Amino acid sequence: MKDQKIKTRFLYIILTITILTILVFVCYVSTQTVPEQKQISITENIQIESGWEMQTISDEWVPISFSYKTPLPVHSNIKIRYHLPENMTNGKALCLQSQNAAISAFIEGKQIFNFGITKNTSPIHFFGTDRIAIDLPDNAQGQYITLSLSGERFSYISNPSLTTQDAFIAQAIVQFIPQLFICIILILLGLISIIQNKNKASIFYALFVTTVSTWIFTDNSAIRLLFHNRAVIFSISIFSLFLSIPLYIIFVKEYFQTNKKILSALCIISCITPILSILFVCMGITDLFQMIILAHIELITSIIIIFTISIKRRREQRYKNTIYAIVTLAGFLLLALFMFYFTTNLGIDRVWYSIFTLIGLTCSCVIMYIGVFKNNIALQRQLEQKAGYYKNLAFSDRLTKLGNYASYQNTLDYFDTTQTPLIVIMFDLNNLKIINDTKGHSAGDTLIQNTAQCLQKAFSQKAYIFRIGGDEFIVILTANEYPDKVAEHEIQQFNQIISYYNRTAEFPIDIAYGYAIKSTGQKTQCIDIVYEAEKKMYQMKKTMKA
Repeated sequence: MKDQKIKTRFLYIILTITILTILVFVCYVSTQTVPEQKQISITENIQIESGWEMQTISDEWVPISFSYKTPLPVHSNIKIRYHLPENMTNGKALCLQSQNAAISAFIEGKQIFNFGITKNTSPIHFFGTDRIAIDLPDNAQGQYITLSLSGERFSYISNPSLTTQDAFIAQAIVQFIPQLFICIILILLGLISIIQNKNKASIFYALFVTTVSTWIFTDNSAIRLLFHNRAVIFSISIFSLFLSIPLYIIFVKEYFQTNKKILSALCIISCITPILSILFVCMGITDLFQMIILAHIELITSIIIIFTISIKRRREQRYKNTIYAIVTLAGFLLLALFMFYFTTNLGIDRVWYSIFTLIGLTCSCVIMYIGVFKNNIALQRQLEQKAGYYKNLAFSDRLTKLGNYASYQNTLDYFDTTQTPLIVIMFDLNNLKIINDTKGHSAGDTLIQNTAQCLQKAFSQKAYIFRIGGDEFIVILTANEYPDKVAEHEIQQFNQIISYYNRTAEFPIDIAYGYAIKSTGQKTQCIDIVYEAEKKMYQMKKTMKA
């Protein structure tokens, strides 16, 4: 047990170090990158897929065309240019989609835009996939705009268009709101999970939902309109993805309480990976975009291992919904990764990568919370059953199932607070000791049980019946009118039931009783009424013995 606690603490320390390292790196990125223009997706635009020219090695310009479905690869340093229309109005922007490509824009040799280029010799460069907008200066009509591009293996540009800033910003807001809304809902679901369950598994699941929501939220091009430095947002997006993996692994580990060694090792690896990635970036061995590939490899590996572990618990009813949630999330994440790497070749918008991730996460959360809801209902029923059992145990007599002395006291306390007229009847068996001594205690128990049954037949529909001692019973009735007549009638009915029972009984019931009445408005305590009934009962016992 002690070793397990030490291992768990070590796991949390590694996770904390990873988070701190990421925060330091994000701060470093913010100081080493040049703030760029605002980027966002475009709607109202004019496509300019043709009319472009590329500079060859011999400094000649040859015609080229590219579009969303046929992007222009940027595997090295190249230059392309476009002749802006003579009739173009002022306030236009040249927009295109860039994947991991650095872009500088010039008009008549004067630089007007710089994107993806960092300060000095910093190794941090290129910031993933997004649409960018190059504001064109006034009176640029009829001039060439030249783009100097640089990239690596997965770099390209596509989908060039001319648009206005108004359309540019309007579409940003439209795209931003639904994604923000879903992310907030997911985070709230995570918080509800903590509030409802208050255990480690729920806490880490909520943290996982929060980090994935942050990943999706910052991966959207619209959010970058609100921030000045895109590299910082891109770094947060990547490392939110990195952090979501160990958090989900810890959730599975805490929830299933199985395969702890495998999951702990996988969690440590997933914590160390982003730290090594940061070192590689700072050393210039890799770049931020290539870190996404590493995160995806780690994600796929974790999905396979977690899927294998969860499937082994599929026969256990309480884990079914969680397993369905894991399988759903795994399926949508794999589909999202497929969309990430193959959308360009298929001519599909890469936004589906984020959409499928959000759908998977949302469906997973809904399935999880259906399971939590069902488990809570089942748990509530169990608690109610236990509460009913213990209440019955605390306030009922085990032998006769009548109310016990504690229940009798509670009833007296209740009626002391009301002005309800009462009839209290006390009963005492005369022959219990004789039967116990001659026939045994089992015979005595049978006599007590039979007496209780007779009392229930006579009074159960209109009275409170208690066994308050070995051979003593009390019946409390309410009577708003003619309490004396009601008492006599009820006792007469009881005597008839006893007479009928004694005809065939092996152990006849010989019982004495006495009753007392609390009238409407009478301020006498109920216990005093009981004492009066008890006094009359003992008077009857003396008469029966004589």
